Amino acid sequence: MIRNRGGNQEEAQDIFQDAILVFYQKVLENELKADSCNIGGFIMSVSQRMWYTKASRKEMMNRHHQNLRADEKVSTNYEFIFSEERQDLMKKILGMMGENCRKIIEYVIYDDLSMREIAQKMQYTSEDVVKATHYRCRQKLAKQLKENKSFIKSTLNLDE
Repeated sequence: MIRNRGGNQEEAQDIFQDAILVFYQKVLENELKADSCNIGGFIMSVSQRMWYTKASRKEMMNRHHQNLRADEKVSTNYEFIFSEERQDLMKKILGMMGENCRKIIEYVIYDDLSMREIAQKMQYTSEDVVKATHYRCRQKLAKQLKENKSFIKSTLNLDE
């Protein structure tokens, strides 16, 4: 059922094991009598609910990540950061942000670390947490850049 609905073998096995645990827990708590219920039907029903929940979360995360990628192209042009004469200015602006945001932005831009590597390095619970934090930090960075246009122009002698 799971493989027919877009899942893979590993996901199917995980869901099956989780459904067996639910069944076992229900029997232990006397909420289900093993001798009076259709065990296969119960496990199938639990598995279906678990898969639909997981698949809908997976779909929401995919949409969220697509939106992040689209926003990334629009919200912050990192090319500005890579020119040597502007790196000091960027470090000053990053210094105005919180420590975690500064570190995440620097890890992404200067160290080219993946979200997984950043999650491990900064001891976040998952790379999804880092992705969401990175998104908020980029928004903050874009806001800092907009708010400090006059400072940037005077520092770099830029014309609009």
